[in-house]
Amino acid sequence: MPEDASLKAWLIRESGPLAGARHSVREPVTKIGRSAGNDVVISEAAVVSARHLEICKDGDGYRICDLNSTNGTYLNGVRVTEAVLEPPCRIRLGPDGPELTFLLDRSLEANPN
Repeated sequence: MPEDASLKAWLIRESGPLAGARHSVREPVTKIGRSAGNDVVISEAAVVSARHLEICKDGDGYRICDLNSTNGTYLNGVRVTEAVLEPPCRIRLGPDGPELTFLLDRSLEANPN
């Protein structure tokens, strides 16, 4: 079994009133947006769409998919509709919206908070 198969992925809130909060990415699909039905709810920013983006497990890695959000999804400063996540990386909801960092367990061990 590959070592990466047991790693857990995390989203760390980098801005807003919940800065520093960690959200586990455990499911094959993790939904992020403003509405309460999402796995990660970001309700404090108007630029966040009700269903903004998804993070999907893709083999041994993860992909990000914008869900036709009004203000777009940015990966490391570049607007994307779909992309591979290479941790550590920054995800921003809208051009000036809330920011999350995507990490794997080994990244958290190398950069403890």
